[in-house]
Amino acid sequence: MKTIKIILFASVLTFLAQNLFSQDLESIMESTWRGKLQSRDSKLDGGYFVCDIIIYDVFMIGETTFTATASRTLYIDGEKYFCQSDVTGKINTTNYSITLTHKQKYLYCQQLPHGIEWHTGTETLTLYNDEAYPGYYVMYGTSAGQLFDDELVMYSNH
Repeated sequence: MKTIKIILFASVLTFLAQNLFSQDLESIMESTWRGKLQSRDSKLDGGYFVCDIIIYDVFMIGETTFTATASRTLYIDGEKYFCQSDVTGKINTTNYSITLTHKQKYLYCQQLPHGIEWHTGTETLTLYNDEAYPGYYVMYGTSAGQLFDDELVMYSNH
């Protein structure tokens, strides 16, 4: 049910017009972002996993690039797994698209079971005003390798 709510909320976001943001880009991006990555994996019962992600210590380098740390938590077979890694991002200020890259150099990661690997790749996101929480923002999109409509990545700084 929670997954369906996330998908519905994300679908609504894709239709919202991108207005001028009430804050400058640096103050928007240099906040803590909490979100989820939902993806399919045939190695898991049910075929899906949902990874909780927190992006923090965001630091703008220039006007359109940033670095940060990502903390990811994944539950598999009732066990909790944790990974912390560096992240870089690039913002296109024309359409507010964001390319977010999880680096392969891990700060700390627990080994996952069933031959599953931690995500190290690129997420293609778009920055939106959070209509439910004025003054806050949402990043929504997909991760490299996601092929199905029900796979998504979403973060909020609310």
